[in-house]
Amino acid sequence: MYSFSQLRNQYGKHTNDDTATNLTFGDTLINQSLKKILNLKSWWFMEKGSTESTVASQQFYDLPFDYGKLINVTVTVSGTVYVPRLSPSRDHWDSLNAQTTTTSDIPEWYYQFGDQIGFYPVPASAVTNGITYNY
Repeated sequence: MYSFSQLRNQYGKHTNDDTATNLTFGDTLINQSLKKILNLKSWWFMEKGSTESTVASQQFYDLPFDYGKLINVTVTVSGTVYVPRLSPSRDHWDSLNAQTTTTSDIPEWYYQFGDQIGFYPVPASAVTNGITYNY
């Protein structure tokens, strides 16, 4: 297995051009190739996790800054782990929230809006490290 520097040097050697411009172009090609390989499947070493506390009466939470694709989310309350279901559509999510605000520490649904995730019903109380993201 070659390091990035070794791949870069091999690129310069095989192109018979070790100028900075050519090596920079080679860096781009190497990075693009590695990204394609890493996107072929879900590699275990690419997964991360993060925890966050719930806040009473707060429905939406920012996802971790370095998340790429959300795998799943759980909410732990008093040692019990709950797995809310992904709301199947925006219409479904909107219909859940069209009624009077419902609060509960047991989440039934979640929905992702850009870099935020919302829970229904809205958490009723603060729970330290209650939300766990796997991404």
